[in-house]
Amino acid sequence: METLLSQFSLTLPLWVFLVVALYLFIGTYFVFKTVLKSLNLNQNSASKQGFLNKPLLQFVAVFLMASSIIGVIYYDSVSKDTGVITEAERKVDIQIEYEVLSSNLTSSELRLRALPIIEGKEWGDPGQTFDVVWTIQSDDGSARNYVEQAVSSLNPSEIEITLANGSYKATALVSDDEGTFSETIEIDI
Repeated sequence: METLLSQFSLTLPLWVFLVVALYLFIGTYFVFKTVLKSLNLNQNSASKQGFLNKPLLQFVAVFLMASSIIGVIYYDSVSKDTGVITEAERKVDIQIEYEVLSSNLTSSELRLRALPIIEGKEWGDPGQTFDVVWTIQSDDGSARNYVEQAVSSLNPSEIEITLANGSYKATALVSDDEGTFSETIEIDI
């Protein structure tokens, strides 16, 4: 069964078509059988027409239906576009910088910046915008999220936050129209 499935990939509309064709085939067979019986009033008389003394119309109808179903299955299996389209992966780096603005015994004020570098160019193409989602996670597992929308070279990414002194992981999730990229750094204050 696995071999058959790997050779023929049938889509849902094709399965629906095959079921309808099967019902039509069965219905047509019974209609022909009924019509031919009603035409043949004398069951004892042997007809000298057709193939092997059988009415040729039934054979033609069965042959046409079977060949149509086989033709549809064959067409469906060969008509799919098998060309593989690959896109080159963009080389995207996210550079995270942080600066301690002020500090006291219990907390510190930080400035975080995210700089996307696409194919070696800071901020990618001119006019390209990004959304940045910051996640600041402390060692105890608690986390804070910050969102910056439509950051660009003209409106660079920059958030200022106050954190209790300790160790943190800062993750910048940078998204544009073509993908999402992330970078994480550790901060000790």
